[in-house]
Amino acid sequence: MEPPFRKRNDGSLNLSDTLEAKEVKQSNKARPWIQPLSPEEVMDKARTAITQHRGDPSNRRHLLGFFEIQFGLFREQTFRWVAENSLGYAAYLVAAMRRDPTGGSKDSKEHSLNKGCFKEYIELCTSASEVDDSTLLTEAVQFEEANPAAGWTHTLPEVDQRWISKALFKWNAKGHPELEFSRVDKLWWYPPQVPLRTSKSPAQENYFGHPLLLWMPGKLWQVKLTCPHPECNQELLTSAGLQ
Repeated sequence: MEPPFRKRNDGSLNLSDTLEAKEVKQSNKARPWIQPLSPEEVMDKARTAITQHRGDPSNRRHLLGFFEIQFGLFREQTFRWVAENSLGYAAYLVAAMRRDPTGGSKDSKEHSLNKGCFKEYIELCTSASEVDDSTLLTEAVQFEEANPAAGWTHTLPEVDQRWISKALFKWNAKGHPELEFSRVDKLWWYPPQVPLRTSKSPAQENYFGHPLLLWMPGKLWQVKLTCPHPECNQELLTSAGLQ
């Protein structure tokens, strides 16, 4: 009944999505919005499921594991499944709710209560396992820093994603990365310099970062630029990238 937290060879938590999680996310992107179940319906389904698995409905942690998530790209998956297959998502969602318990959004009652139960489940699981709560959230911060918005990950080299996300991105109350324009005060951004004298060797990725030209004329100056190539049919240039 306990979610087996995946670990890497070095013993650290594996926060990456499993192949199954990636497939579920991709599938749910194409699905239309659906009305979330009420808290009572979620509870009834969980009680039925735990009984079918010969579990103990009076065990709060085990019962919550059979709750179905009612929001996001993992909707209709159980809490336990999310913890097993996308621990990074679970961790940063809990971290976001701790930073802002109100959610900072217009969540429905169903979504708000479901998120609260999800947070309770992850906290109960960490307190009952060899992974303590502080370790999980520390790992979550590192996971957050390495995950800029999805559109950026397609164009940025992996070695640059961590430092750029720390420099330019923040996490909103919904647990999603977003560009923080209040930080944008220049066009050229550079990776942190590697210290010449240090007590331990810097991470190897620090030696191979690239400068970033934050070329976003539309958002920064409301300038509209069109593609100069005839085959583009004067489509607007809207993407940012490295030069």
